[in-house]
Amino acid sequence: MQHYSQFTEVINNINPEEKLWIEKDLCRLDELPEYPDYWSLSKEDREKAGHKFAKEHEIEDDRVDSWPDFGWGITDSVWELSAEENFNLDDVVTAVQRFIKRFRPDYVFTMTWSETCDVNEPGVFGGGCAVISANDFKTGNVWELRDDTLEAMRKEMACKKAKLKTKKTKKKP
Repeated sequence: MQHYSQFTEVINNINPEEKLWIEKDLCRLDELPEYPDYWSLSKEDREKAGHKFAKEHEIEDDRVDSWPDFGWGITDSVWELSAEENFNLDDVVTAVQRFIKRFRPDYVFTMTWSETCDVNEPGVFGGGCAVISANDFKTGNVWELRDDTLEAMRKEMACKKAKLKTKKTKKKP
């Protein structure tokens, strides 16, 4: 059974300065001009380069070889962020939050994603959302919403049932 997490969101009105920054910030270590033969370096040299890259990009050392774990591109003045199969939400939050802090401190980015599966079974479909600002982010998902809503409805039903029972008890002489 294969699970998929998919999303597509955009940030509009990207100016040339923002575009250059995004392209530099989201480049992969093995795409940097200073490491043209990154994969042929010794393990020790790759680790040194990775540590430096992780520090510069404010990511964990173990994220270096897959940074950023989501798709992106800039067309005209639109920055598109996406994933067709899976993505790392922490990478999206990190990249977007750094962009917002640097260029648009009052901007709030929102995103939603779907969770799908190649097998039609109960409980394998859903999704989530994230709201990202310069200094905070919140996430949620449909399973939490479902569970919270179910709990609230059960409490409401129990309350109504108790009120009805109280009314019936009061009517008896």
